Amino acid sequence: MHDHHIIDIMDMKKDNTNLRAAMLKNRYANVIFKSQQEVHGEAFDGANMKKKYKLWEKKLQEEKPNSQLE
Repeated sequence: MHDHHIIDIMDMKKDNTNLRAAMLKNRYANVIFKSQQEVHGEAFDGANMKKKYKLWEKKLQEEKPNSQLE
């Protein structure tokens, strides 16, 4: 019975980590975007970065309900 409880705690920690990562990426998306633009210069793919940003937003929206269930 205790093994099931340990698994639940590990799942909660993983979900919290995923939520935190998604929140940080979403919060600092502009900084990430600008730094990537400076690093890559002419080779910077703005469309690809915008896709990543949309993916981060989607991930954040998916992670929020998961964390609220606990």
